[in-house]
Amino acid sequence: MNFIKWGESVVQKMKFWDIAVFKLYLFLIGAIVGAYLANYVKQYVIPIIVVIVLCLIWLVNLMFFKKK
Repeated sequence: MNFIKWGESVVQKMKFWDIAVFKLYLFLIGAIVGAYLANYVKQYVIPIIVVIVLCLIWLVNLMFFKKK
């Protein structure tokens, strides 16, 4: 649990641009990995889309409907 608390404290100190750069970094890593695994990933497009939609629903719920 100590690692999670440390991560939360680091994220709370981040500014908008820090998070934007972090997301860009993750996107580029994903693009590189995706380029190498394209044929393998094509088989699982539907399950990946389902997971993406579920994650989006989860995040929208946290942002707009969860009370503090």
